[in-house]
Amino acid sequence: MLLAIDIGNSNITLGGIQEGEILFEAHLATDATKTSDEYGVEIKDMLDLFGARVEEIRDCIVASVVPPVFNSVRNGIVKLTGKEPMVVGPGIKTGINILLEDPGATGADLIAAAVAAVDAYPTPLTVVDMGTATTIAVIDDGNAFLGGAVLPGLRISAEALSSRASLLPGIQLERPRRAIGKNTVECMQSGLMFGAAAMVDGLIDRMEAELGRPTTVVATGGVARFVVPLCRHEIALERDLQLKGLDLLYRKRRLSKKRLCHIFEKASVNRAQGLTACGRELYEAFPQAERTSRPRPGGPSRPIEASREKGDIPAARDAYIGSNKR
Repeated sequence: MLLAIDIGNSNITLGGIQEGEILFEAHLATDATKTSDEYGVEIKDMLDLFGARVEEIRDCIVASVVPPVFNSVRNGIVKLTGKEPMVVGPGIKTGINILLEDPGATGADLIAAAVAAVDAYPTPLTVVDMGTATTIAVIDDGNAFLGGAVLPGLRISAEALSSRASLLPGIQLERPRRAIGKNTVECMQSGLMFGAAAMVDGLIDRMEAELGRPTTVVATGGVARFVVPLCRHEIALERDLQLKGLDLLYRKRRLSKKRLCHIFEKASVNRAQGLTACGRELYEAFPQAERTSRPRPGGPSRPIEASREKGDIPAARDAYIGSNKR
């Protein structure tokens, strides 16, 4: 079983995944004051709640947009499972071409959602993630991540309204009876719910006009199920888009490692070609990893280069895997 963990600003989502099927999903509150031991215990409790054993976890993958919490969760996982989790971040093989000014700053949750969306739906795509913040991302043909928009989430808006306006109470986020409210609560529900739907509709219209053609729209996130029915666009609701994306990213990584081992096995069998041919095939198979593992100007040569010179194929394989660990 794969343990997939998505660390968000408000909640941490845990998913147990087996052969692409989500066996269970659980949620923890995101809390920067908790220690790794506390997170380890909470994750263990959630596994017990759903009848899953720690011994069943073959690997872990983590995506996080909360740096202060990430290390505590990661260390908690290591203490609990004895496994170092795969981390979604810069350099990981995603299949998404991020065309932003700073691709490395793209949120791990956006990457996971984009990977799952392009796997299930035709491009161009608009992916709406309604969590603590609402993010809208546009993915063009060729899996090109063009950019998008970020706006306040529905719960943030509701909390700000009731906390900053003395006479406005806290309300339940539910479908309004009508747009023209007849009392304070109805007016707030109309403004928040229909307002959120109108913002999503409006941004989709503007983005599609800028793109020059309609897009397939997919929505996910904790409050998406409340807002999507109020939108005028046709929107596919995907509850577990991030977990599905984390599973796909993990499987891509496993396939890459298998292919890497296969290349070195071929080199070991056919020593007449030597490590030079092996290096060429590595570059073709993993061009991004090969480039990112080059030494800085004036820096020491990579261990794989030294191993190639000696003709030591096993050492070259280990050096290459080590230099490209994520």
